[in-house]
Amino acid sequence: SRAPLLLDPKPREPMAHQYDYDAATVLGFLRQYGLQDEFALNLEANHGTLAGHTGEHETAMAAAFGKLGSIDANRNEAMLGWDTDMFPNDVGLATYIMDVVLKQGGLAPGGLNFDAKVRRESTDVEDLFIGHINGMDTYAR
Repeated sequence: SRAPLLLDPKPREPMAHQYDYDAATVLGFLRQYGLQDEFALNLEANHGTLAGHTGEHETAMAAAFGKLGSIDANRNEAMLGWDTDMFPNDVGLATYIMDVVLKQGGLAPGGLNFDAKVRRESTDVEDLFIGHINGMDTYAR
């Protein structure tokens, strides 16, 4: 069988009006056009925040419809209003997401992706390495 393609709901980028605004909008669009069997969702918690929801809400919505396919494991400064892709450090959010993932039997066809960058002047390889370790540790807790 074919693996579904992954869609990443993301409001306001590149423009304010989007057809992929949040998980519910994407799922409704797919259902309306008979495409629900062709796609799953790749979620990033901050994209839910940008849509006026939470990462928990978006994860629950996708999982409720059996469409949680992949997670971008990162965070954002919630008050900024744009996507900054910082390494995750919210153990509560990571625990909630991993609980949902485990209850649905894992992530497929995707996985846990660290779509993140260090947010300081250093681009030193050791700093990037430590950032990844801290992100993995957040999800392992």
